Amino acid sequence: MTPRLLARDGDAGQPLDESRAWLERFLQDNAATARANVDRYCEVTRGLRARPRYQPASRAKDAAVFMDGRADWEGGRTGLLHLPDTVTARLKDPAESWRRAGPELYAGLDFAWLEALRGFDHWSLATQGPLRDQRPTSMFESPLPEYGTLVSWAKLRLLKGAHEGALPVAADEVLHLADLCASGGALLGELLRGSFHALVRRSFEEAGQPVPDGVFTDADRRQVRAAGLAGVRLLYPGVPEDVRSKALGCIPMRCAALNEAIGFSAGLVQLRPASADDVKWLARQQPCDAALAGLLSRTPPIDPESLRDSLPPLGDLDESFSGADAGR
Repeated sequence: MTPRLLARDGDAGQPLDESRAWLERFLQDNAATARANVDRYCEVTRGLRARPRYQPASRAKDAAVFMDGRADWEGGRTGLLHLPDTVTARLKDPAESWRRAGPELYAGLDFAWLEALRGFDHWSLATQGPLRDQRPTSMFESPLPEYGTLVSWAKLRLLKGAHEGALPVAADEVLHLADLCASGGALLGELLRGSFHALVRRSFEEAGQPVPDGVFTDADRRQVRAAGLAGVRLLYPGVPEDVRSKALGCIPMRCAALNEAIGFSAGLVQLRPASADDVKWLARQQPCDAALAGLLSRTPPIDPESLRDSLPPLGDLDESFSGADAGR
């Protein structure tokens, strides 16, 4: 993407200078917030980091080839798992009428792919699929899988499991799907893991059965979201190296945080040349998916207007740090 740097009033330098000044203020405020909060962040995320789902996992069996052609992707690319509009409309009903549906809602659907996924331990977004094949784009435009389609399949699988008296088996498959979505290295995939957990918890509660150990509570989900957002900000350009180094040992979603920070830093190089050093430093910290980190390190310049629209107001920077206390 080519940044729109021409001034509306004809002064070609003014918008660029304004954007640089705004960015520096944002990064300075973020750096001060990061230094003030990194110790508390490490303390309040200790319990989250200890959970099995946030322990370093093997990355020996990639699901990328298996999911290529199956998953829907942003940008209109549909796969074999694309669901009929009539089904997705029912699943999006805010009254959750799908929970009262009969087998007709999933009739004709083949759920064998979910069982097959158990043979994979991660899903790289960069080794196969649209993200690898497309031209370079900014971090705000890079396509991701349509996770909403996968959440819809999770609902249907849990409904089928409840009907067949096999809810634990269905839950195992759904939770593994959630782990694979999180393993892609995108913060959105990490945060959506909570949506899968919420579906599992509600399904067991509706069935009057004990919720399996390790399934997130609502408080857990709030803490995961806050810890994820704050973790990325601890790695932003301008944060002192000692703070970033300490943060890396404390961020539960380390892979996603590194990737998000790499893409963000690379996209700022034209506005802030010193960000090139941030990209190099982050890349040396061994991101989990070298292919994805390599793609993100080549992120084109971010449009200054997109930057302002996509980042939180300066006054909101403390919120994600304070939110990490939830569920402690």
